[in-house]
Amino acid sequence: MSPPTDDTFAATIAARIANERYHLATRWLDRLIALIPVGPNDVFPTEALLDHIPRLIEQIAKFLAVPENEIASDSFVIAEARELGELRHEQHASVHQLLHEYELLRSILATFVEEEAERLQLNPNYAQVLLVIQRIDRAVALLTQTTVNTFVERYTATIEEQTKQLKAFNQMLSHELRQPLAALQMASTLLMQIEGEADGERRQRLVTVVERNVTRLVDLVNTITKMTAGRVADDSKPGTQRVSLTTLAQESSRQLREMAVSREVRLVVAPDLPDVTVDVGRLELILTNLLSNAIKYSDPAKPDRIVEVLLVRSDDSTCVFQVRDNGLGMTAEQLEKVFTPFFRAHASLDSSLQVDGLGLGLSIVRDCIDAIGASIDVTAAPNEGTTFTITLPVKIAS
Repeated sequence: MSPPTDDTFAATIAARIANERYHLATRWLDRLIALIPVGPNDVFPTEALLDHIPRLIEQIAKFLAVPENEIASDSFVIAEARELGELRHEQHASVHQLLHEYELLRSILATFVEEEAERLQLNPNYAQVLLVIQRIDRAVALLTQTTVNTFVERYTATIEEQTKQLKAFNQMLSHELRQPLAALQMASTLLMQIEGEADGERRQRLVTVVERNVTRLVDLVNTITKMTAGRVADDSKPGTQRVSLTTLAQESSRQLREMAVSREVRLVVAPDLPDVTVDVGRLELILTNLLSNAIKYSDPAKPDRIVEVLLVRSDDSTCVFQVRDNGLGMTAEQLEKVFTPFFRAHASLDSSLQVDGLGLGLSIVRDCIDAIGASIDVTAAPNEGTTFTITLPVKIAS
């Protein structure tokens, strides 16, 4: 067989790469998994995403066949390279990993060129092989740059958002700390000025102020600790186990029984809630906060005050359940802010309801919901009550 021309050799190899794109993608994935101890579903969690690499390989083949047609910046293959960058950001990968993945792809394609040239007995010269490899390098470099740029953009945006949230959190925390600390400072100063037992009643009032504000500070610290634990718990999911949702809800209700009795609230847990595999600590925190809120803001004007945990539906993949009450409810404006840290819909009623809170409970619920891969919706109406609907995976992702 006579040696091929440059264009003939490139076109032949391009056709072989396009035909074998799924096989080449499998080789790439096998090598990647051999180097990084993860399962295929951790690299590409859906079939649509798993199809990314074959499509990228196909576009590289087209570029080899017609090198003068550059890969357009608005082409779908560039869009998929961007999507790959977003996926790797969500998976907490690194730029080094991205570069390594594309280097593996380049290596596999280069090896395939040599294998096919020998198998098909094309007898190319060194310059022809080098030209094809250079074209592969060019295409892979463009896709690498697109993916990495997208990854860095998402990473930068995440850092900026976290910085913004941290600044807002620090401002709100300073506000929450200032009031009890000022009260403690004032009370301690006045206590030092009281001499003897002449003003025992005044002394007792000041001691009560101290105790109340110390309790408030302790509650604030405990709440922040829970928030931190929910946000920074490691990915090994040490609390993940199979548990009866009914049993867990009953345990959360038992912890709040004294509060419920004092406010004459009935706690009802449906007996037919399914078993779920979940981070038990986070789910218990979700239930406890939702039940506690419902009890606190029960409607004292209603003779029958009830808080229920009930099943909406359950199948092999998801469980949908509700925490529902017939309490004070909320307006549409209040609903929009319900998960915002330090927002309290009924702060003006603290005195009459004899409640005091920091407005962090539902923010913690939202963090825990996100951490376990669940979702939450809330509906409410003034004086009618509030319903939180949680959609929970029955099994965690493998």
